[in-house]
Amino acid sequence: MAALPATIQASAPSHAVGLALVSGADGGAAAARGGKESRNEKLKLESKHLRGTLKEELNDLSKSGFGKTSGDLLKFHGIYQEQNRDADAKSSANPAIFMLRGRIAGGRMTPEQYLMYDKLATKYGHGSIRLTTRQTIQFHWIAKGDLKPVFKGLTEVLSESKGACGDIVRNVTCVPNVLGDSFLTEVEKSARSLSDHFKSTANAYNEVWLDGQQVNADEEKESLYGEKYLPRKFKIGITAEGNNSIDLLTNDLGLSATKGPDGQVSGYHVYVGGGHGRSHNAPETWAGHAQHLGWVERGRMMDVAEAVVKVQRDAGDRANRKHARMKYTVEDNGLDWIRAQVEKYSGTKLEPPGARPIADWTVPKYLGWHKLADGSFGLGVHVLSGRIIDQQGSFLKTALRRVVERYQLPVELLPDQDIMLKGIPTSAKADIEKIFRECRVDVNNPMPKIYERSLACVAFPTCSLAITESERYLPQILPRMNALLKKHGFKDEAPVFRITGCPNGCARPYTAELAFVGQEPAKDTNGGSYQVYVGGSASGSRVAELLVEKWPAGKMTPLLDNLFAAWKKNRIAGETFGDFTHRLPRPVLNDMLSVIPSSMRLDSISKRCGVTPGTERD
Repeated sequence: MAALPATIQASAPSHAVGLALVSGADGGAAAARGGKESRNEKLKLESKHLRGTLKEELNDLSKSGFGKTSGDLLKFHGIYQEQNRDADAKSSANPAIFMLRGRIAGGRMTPEQYLMYDKLATKYGHGSIRLTTRQTIQFHWIAKGDLKPVFKGLTEVLSESKGACGDIVRNVTCVPNVLGDSFLTEVEKSARSLSDHFKSTANAYNEVWLDGQQVNADEEKESLYGEKYLPRKFKIGITAEGNNSIDLLTNDLGLSATKGPDGQVSGYHVYVGGGHGRSHNAPETWAGHAQHLGWVERGRMMDVAEAVVKVQRDAGDRANRKHARMKYTVEDNGLDWIRAQVEKYSGTKLEPPGARPIADWTVPKYLGWHKLADGSFGLGVHVLSGRIIDQQGSFLKTALRRVVERYQLPVELLPDQDIMLKGIPTSAKADIEKIFRECRVDVNNPMPKIYERSLACVAFPTCSLAITESERYLPQILPRMNALLKKHGFKDEAPVFRITGCPNGCARPYTAELAFVGQEPAKDTNGGSYQVYVGGSASGSRVAELLVEKWPAGKMTPLLDNLFAAWKKNRIAGETFGDFTHRLPRPVLNDMLSVIPSSMRLDSISKRCGVTPGTERD
């Protein structure tokens, strides 16, 4: 059993050592540091537990959108206010539109829930379902007047969007359980428990969207979050030791279950301070892996998880939102300090790192047919960019709806933006394959390997922070990549590739073997410029390194050709693309890439991805 590769280590700056926590739900690190709190803190404090004037503005249909303050509060309800960026932003013919994100713990859905999401997408979301890398679903293009019917539909099937965004614990990701394994079933239950435990207890969601009975906001208490909630978003992932399908180390809090002699969960390795959000031209912001805090027995896991959230609540930076994630709290104070506070808050002594071996990370394959422990089958279906839609040549949305409806199949949303249908009887396999064929979806013939684990964020035309294309660029670049990989003999060894339209990392680019991160908008028809990252790992156990900045989309093919040629000529036998580009010193790799001019070469790099317009998405 090998130890994990070293993660980013950060010693505590002298000014931060010994930071005194203001204990309690209404505390805040900004006060302890003497900094002025950001406008968001005042907004939350004065919102009457996330109500604000949302209800009044929702009922005012003379305006297509909400004001800025309400726009920030919407996030706590799972909504982002957006606009069609392909159109003129100032035109009255380009009204506000809304993205709504479900809170679906671990991506587990009943057939009734999936069919409701499908129905709502058809009626209100331009006919598409967008699967995310955090195992949930997003609707885009919702009109203001259609928001309440969407909320009503979700409630009918016991689903919701409450807490899917905002300064709060968001959707909990969970290791897939495609085989119905009993050990993973226990981990699934823990994911649901974590999701329920960290929900906001405020009644605003019911009052605003569901016309629920109003309660006195002045008498209402958020016992965990307090009046100002968390300094920034907080992400939790839970997996089984050795399985890194969810990119565990990219979370603010990661939990990795260990198996005891009885085959059940014995406890959890605890990791803190991961995160991919960063900003261009702000090297003090960075993407990095969570660090190993220790191990806790299963019965104390929830106490420790709550303690980690409370430490971030009380010690996180409330003055500078770019410095407000858990990773910066860890960096500022040091891991030993964090551990001491977690133990104090939880009343639990953690087993220190190194006390027990840790399995190497791997990522199992989930696509195609799998036989489950109960004798039924699961079918993993690839969804390019997570976009389930009917379009010319492929009617994936119709196929999935027909299959789920006919056989009442539970659904599992996978962390690589794919979908798993479960509980399929042997007798139904042939009919299900027929339905997919009729809808021009081939679930049996494998796609080129470069497609399998590729990820893309939404970006244009709806994301307000997109700098370049991402989802719309992916179908253009993948065929070119595949052709180059075939040319160099690597069609079956393609790297894990990801692309985002800004540096916020929604598609987890900074752990990929090869990634493009949008950096400059298009000035011509070439599609903008990207940072190019290499050197991550297929298992997500290593942070990627910046290769080149401001590389034009129109020149991507010759750069990839150079990279794959260098890999072919200089690899060690069996060496993956990520391992190859990580092994070589940067000046050596640069010398192999003639297409990069000397003026653009980076001869030395930081372990961080915060090398260099964008703002981390709230």
